[in-house]
Amino acid sequence: MTGINTNMNAQLAANALTRNERDMSQTMERLSTGLRINSAKDDAAGLGIATRMTTQVTGLNQAVRNANDGIAMIATADGAAVEITDMLQRMRELAVQAATSTVSAADVTNINVEFKQLAVGIEQIADNTQFNGMNVLNGKGRSGSDTDGSFTFNLGANALQTETIEFSDFQMAGGAAVSAVTAIYDFTGITTAALSIAKQENTDIVLNVGGTTNTIDVSTLGTAAVKATTSFAFTDANVTGLLDSDDKFTVTDGNSVSYAMDNMQNFTSVTQVVAKWNTAYAASSGLTASEKLNAAGATTNFVLTQTADPKLSAGNVMDVSDIVFKFAEGAGNARNVAAIDATISSGIQTHAAATDSTVAALTVANLVGAAPFSSAVNGFNLTDASGVLKATQATGAAFSGAMTSTLGGATETRAGVTAGLAGVMGADISGMVSGTITSTTGSILTTLDTAITGIESQRAKFGAMQNRLEHSVDNLTNVSQNASASLSRIQDADYAAETTELARTQIIAQAATAMLSQANQQAQSVLALLR
Repeated sequence: MTGINTNMNAQLAANALTRNERDMSQTMERLSTGLRINSAKDDAAGLGIATRMTTQVTGLNQAVRNANDGIAMIATADGAAVEITDMLQRMRELAVQAATSTVSAADVTNINVEFKQLAVGIEQIADNTQFNGMNVLNGKGRSGSDTDGSFTFNLGANALQTETIEFSDFQMAGGAAVSAVTAIYDFTGITTAALSIAKQENTDIVLNVGGTTNTIDVSTLGTAAVKATTSFAFTDANVTGLLDSDDKFTVTDGNSVSYAMDNMQNFTSVTQVVAKWNTAYAASSGLTASEKLNAAGATTNFVLTQTADPKLSAGNVMDVSDIVFKFAEGAGNARNVAAIDATISSGIQTHAAATDSTVAALTVANLVGAAPFSSAVNGFNLTDASGVLKATQATGAAFSGAMTSTLGGATETRAGVTAGLAGVMGADISGMVSGTITSTTGSILTTLDTAITGIESQRAKFGAMQNRLEHSVDNLTNVSQNASASLSRIQDADYAAETTELARTQIIAQAATAMLSQANQQAQSVLALLR
């Protein structure tokens, strides 16, 4: 059909030109930024992967810098240790020189001047050697309050990928003896309340301290439960008052636990009511029914006796002290309800004095005062700390074993420390700063040898950690390199492909523009029909 209102050829050319312009815009954006993914619409899944990969790469690169900084810090400490060793060697040389009788007393005095200055120099190096403003040889560590000079290096892209090295204490007094500190653990789950519940449920408790297992027999500890009995005045005459199937007796307690005995319209004795209760409700209520007789053998009371031990959580066990026993008149009875209710009520709602139930209890004090916890368990003494079981180590030492129970694990509240010597000097030799070669110590050469040996051992740790960190740097660099290559394949633009796409879209743009122009000219042919 020939028309001028609708030009389908022009619309087709315009739509093709629009799509091509969109493709050309995306290609030019990629060529301008160098990235294949510039927004989520370019590749939603790829954007998420690239983001995670970027996080890993930047984290790894920072970890490499961390490791190199760690190497520099260790090298700083090791360099200072070299100078301290040289000064100790000189002090030892002076001590050997002063020990010979070929030098006079005046010579010894002169020797001692240098000896003291060397000791002062060691102290200054230990006090003042810093890296990034932090002292590295005074045993305080990064926190400034440490005891072994610990510094931790993050050597990965994520948290907890760390290594810790103890720089130790190089001060002259740093070799003083460390007193033993006992470790303390709290079993926060073993409380008086938790033990009482275990006692009521007769559940033994297993305690494990560093591989030593002990079982607590709850039946032999604490106080036992007292089962209650409650009685209601009730006679056979009360039973014969039940005339209809919907007349019933109900037993209800303060916890809203309720039981109803119905369909007893043909019952004539309390004995029958007792039997019905025991058949239907004794097991679920924890109460067994019986009857009390007078001297003539007539029933005078309906008695409920607790058979299950009382519990902290009542559950299905009735609260005996709050039980109400009453008659419920059915609907539609033709007899004198008020009169019967008065008779029945006076007979059965008299709650006689009951022996209320006593809940079984087991305290932490009961536990630690009995075997097997009357003495230490695997090196720990057990005590009651405000209703919580506390385990205190008999002697100070590191404890690495598990400490658990069926009521939960223990939490360390104080770490144990074994008695020993701190620092690298092996002894407190701060007296060398103010003393003399002869009076500082009776075995000065042995003391200096110990100090030199201690520094050698610490330098060995420095060297080992430096080598380890260098390997870590190589590994981190390798991982970062490969992760970067993978990231590049995901998010970087392929310039060869994109320039080809640009040329294609430019040619199509020119062709589509020409076709749109031709399509717009087609309407002119309609004028020929009007001439």
